[in-house]
Amino acid sequence: VRAITACTLIGGWLVSACSPTFNWREVRPADADGLVAWFPCKPDSAQRVMAWPGVAKATVTVLSCKADGAIWALRYARLPDAQPVSATLAWWNEDLMHRDGYQADALQPLPVPGMTPQAEAKSWRLTPGRGQAGGEESKPMHGLAWHFSHGLMVFQASVWRPSLYENSANGEDVVSTFQKGFHFPG
Repeated sequence: VRAITACTLIGGWLVSACSPTFNWREVRPADADGLVAWFPCKPDSAQRVMAWPGVAKATVTVLSCKADGAIWALRYARLPDAQPVSATLAWWNEDLMHRDGYQADALQPLPVPGMTPQAEAKSWRLTPGRGQAGGEESKPMHGLAWHFSHGLMVFQASVWRPSLYENSANGEDVVSTFQKGFHFPG
């Protein structure tokens, strides 16, 4: 009995000790023109019909999950024709640049293999402004966001975390792994 109990305790400890913080998986979002993504956790999906300047109605899908205290997300929408693609990316950029309480800094665009080149495909670092104090639950988040398109699809990938994102304890650059996981098979 002691041997069985000891083996059970040791086995349980080993399983929990080996549980990875990041459980990377390939995700192929539904109705996303074949986009392939890598998420560090299993994302949940939600949809909402929305409108914005230049687009009277579009279904926006959001995939998101939480790992290592960060929220990993992808939102995307199919537009009715090519005309609003640039305008939508520009509007999404404006939304980030003027988000209340945040400083938005432009970064190098994310080169997603197979994406449709667009001047409005931009990347951003969002830092909470001064006076953004709050309790642990309402603590402002630091964000990284990347906009890109493929045909009539527009995409925003993002990572949000209560503190600046650094490499994980094992040295893995998890944000880079997330970024490099996006591609359209060619």
